[in-house]
Amino acid sequence: MSAEPLAPTTPWRMATGAVVRPRPAGRGHPPAAAIAVIGYYLPLLGIPLATFLAVDIAVGEIARRLDTTPAA
Repeated sequence: MSAEPLAPTTPWRMATGAVVRPRPAGRGHPPAAAIAVIGYYLPLLGIPLATFLAVDIAVGEIARRLDTTPAA
């Protein structure tokens, strides 16, 4: 049982011998401008969320400490 030799490695043939078709140009990759915009604004989405959580926790703690209703 002899294995046939692999063709030279090219972008279309993986080392395992599986043939892979190249992607058409311009498909499958988001434009660089979209990546730049997302990368710039994504941290700005986290700042308001962290601020909201900090204020919400602080207000909840204050309300819990001032709560004088008897336990049921």
